[in-house]
Amino acid sequence: MATKFVARADPRYLDRNYWAEPTEGQTVLQARIEQAAAIDQAAALHRRRFARIKTATLPEGFAELIPRRPYCADELSHGLRIRPRVSALRMLHVQLNGPDVYRWMVHDIDLSTAREAHERAGLPPPNFIAINRENGHAHSAYILETPVARHDMAEVRPLRFFADVERGIARRLSADLSYAGLVTKNPTHPIWDTEWRRTDPYSLRSLNNCLSAHDKRREVGLRSQSGAGRNCTIFDELRHPAYRRVRSFKNQQRSRDEWFDWCLNGALDLNVQFASPLGFSEVKAIAKSVCSWTWRHFSVERYRQIQSRRSQLANSKRWGDDSAEKRQPWVEQGISRSTYYRRKAQPGGLRPYTPRSSVAPAPKAPGVPRGRCYPDKGTVSRMEGGGAKRPGGGRRAAA
Repeated sequence: MATKFVARADPRYLDRNYWAEPTEGQTVLQARIEQAAAIDQAAALHRRRFARIKTATLPEGFAELIPRRPYCADELSHGLRIRPRVSALRMLHVQLNGPDVYRWMVHDIDLSTAREAHERAGLPPPNFIAINRENGHAHSAYILETPVARHDMAEVRPLRFFADVERGIARRLSADLSYAGLVTKNPTHPIWDTEWRRTDPYSLRSLNNCLSAHDKRREVGLRSQSGAGRNCTIFDELRHPAYRRVRSFKNQQRSRDEWFDWCLNGALDLNVQFASPLGFSEVKAIAKSVCSWTWRHFSVERYRQIQSRRSQLANSKRWGDDSAEKRQPWVEQGISRSTYYRRKAQPGGLRPYTPRSSVAPAPKAPGVPRGRCYPDKGTVSRMEGGGAKRPGGGRRAAA
C-alpha cells in the first residue's frame, strides 16, 4: 500500500496513518519524528484539558469545551450572532459543537417530563440537562471523550456511527428528530434549571451498547433526516452520481473548479430538501470532500482498469475450472442447462439432487384399479368413467 503524505496544515497531520510531507532539506524520517512529537503533544494537551475538568467540575471547565467564537442568541427569532466565549455565555442559547468536530451530542426533549426521560428510557445520565422552568422541556447533552471529525478531510464511517447513536438515543427519549443541534440552552445561564449529572465523558461505543438496531434504524426520505444524519445523507446521495459524472468532466478537459461547482450545486440541492437544512459551511465541506476524492481517484485509465478487472473476475467465475460451465451439473441431474439456472435463481436455490433410480416407487394397494378418485363416486377408471377430456372443456362419450 502506498504511503500517504500530508502537509502540516492538513487536519490528517495528527493521524499516525499518514506521513508528514518533508520540507526542503529534511528527510522523510526527520519529518516523521517531528510529526510523532506533534501528535504526542496534541494528545497530552487533550488529556490535560479533561484532567482540569475532572479535578474541578464540568461547569467550571465548560467554557473550554465550546468553540472560541460560537453562535449565540437570546431570542432565536431575532437570528444568531457570532460572539467570543465570554460574551456568548451570557446569552440564553449557545453553540456547543464547532464546524470541524462533534464533541457534544445534544437532544431536544419537548416533553413536560423531560427531567426523568433518561431514567425512563433506560439510558445513561447525560452530562447536563437544561430544563425550561415554565413547561418542563429540556436540552440534554453527552460529551464525548473522542470528538468525531466532520471537516472535508474526515472519514465518513465515524460520522455515520455518531449519527446512528444520536438517532437511537433521540428515539428512546422521544426527542425531536428534526432538531438541528446548532444551538442549545446555555447550561450556565441562571434562567434554566440545569442539572450537571456526570463529569466524565462518554465513548461512542458505551452509548451504542445501550441501543438496539431498531432504535438506530435510518429513516427513508430526505425530509426525515436530522442531526448528523444529514451530513451522511448528503455525502451518500452525492458521491454515487459523482463517481459516474467525473469521467465526463475529465474527457471534456474541464477544470477542477468546474467540478467543484457541480458538486457544490448538487450538495445544495440535497440540503434544501431537509426539514432543517445544514449551514452553508457544512455543505461546502461535504462537497469539497467528494470533489477532492473523486477527482484524485477517478480517471479514464483507472475506470478501464476497474472494468477490465471486473470482466476477468466474471469470466473466471463462469468459465474457470471450478465453474458450472465446466462441471455441467445439469447433465448429472438429467435436466436442461436453462432449467438448472432457472432453479438456481429462485429464492430457495437448488435442492440437493437425488438420482431417480435410487427412489423406490410407491407400492400399489392390491385390488385398487388405476384411475381418478372422486369423493362421491370412489375410483373411476378411464374405460368405466366419462371418457377423455375434449380440448374445449367437454367430454367425449366412452366408446
